[in-house]
Amino acid sequence: MVQGATIGMTDSSVQLQNITLNLKNNTNSPSGTIQYTTHVSKTGWTGWSTAGTSSGSDSSSYGIEAVKIQLTGDLAKYYDIYYRAYVEEYGWLGWAKNGQTAGTTGISYRLGALQILLVSKDCAAPGANTGYYMTQKKVTVSDTMHAKAMQYSSSTQYLIMVDRDAHKVGIFTGSKGQWTYVYLWDCANGKASTPTVGGVFTVKSKGYYFDSGSSRCYWYTQFYGNYLFHSVLYNKNGTLQDGRVGMALSHGCVRLLIENAKWIYDNVPYGTTVVVY
Repeated sequence: MVQGATIGMTDSSVQLQNITLNLKNNTNSPSGTIQYTTHVSKTGWTGWSTAGTSSGSDSSSYGIEAVKIQLTGDLAKYYDIYYRAYVEEYGWLGWAKNGQTAGTTGISYRLGALQILLVSKDCAAPGANTGYYMTQKKVTVSDTMHAKAMQYSSSTQYLIMVDRDAHKVGIFTGSKGQWTYVYLWDCANGKASTPTVGGVFTVKSKGYYFDSGSSRCYWYTQFYGNYLFHSVLYNKNGTLQDGRVGMALSHGCVRLLIENAKWIYDNVPYGTTVVVY
């Protein structure tokens, strides 16, 4: 164990399978050692391991979801052991210490990395000793949008949802109560002074481009009055003028990357329901 080092990878596609921790002692070190146990997916908590022994799973099908780490002997009198987990969906959780559970259980989230610090009791903690253990799935923008989409019907096989606060556009296929995602894109919706209209609308006219002052917008799809899905802003010579998305920026329309605006133009039929909230 290297002081403060990160074990594993901060990548939601990977998962720690096992860990082996050590303490580097010298002749002046207090007596004691480090102990740790891991919660392995589908099998639960392992027994306590001591410095230099492995804890976790030997199978690539199972991985670590949570850990507990503690000190023994005089080490526990003079030091605190702090550790935190990098977890799928949540990212870095808060700092656990001295045998507390860090990570998640019961929600099948991968634990990709750990960070561990040995801190003298007369020194400041590395961070707040809160939010280090989760037992509920994180509610994401995509979860919220999908749940909301289930309430709506459409006269076509498609449904478009626009979340103005999250600056997201969701494309769904299916039918009421049975919608599934096709895409979830970042968008640039209306800024505070010119907000995107909220409500339930339908896809109407479409077009290749229109000009607004010095800007040109491609592949537009109307859903209400002058409110459109269209590309980010280009100059009239075809060069990019303003390609930003993921923020409240427009005069009320919903700007998308040009390939996404074209996808709606090409694939979403007239009459498709559009929900803006």
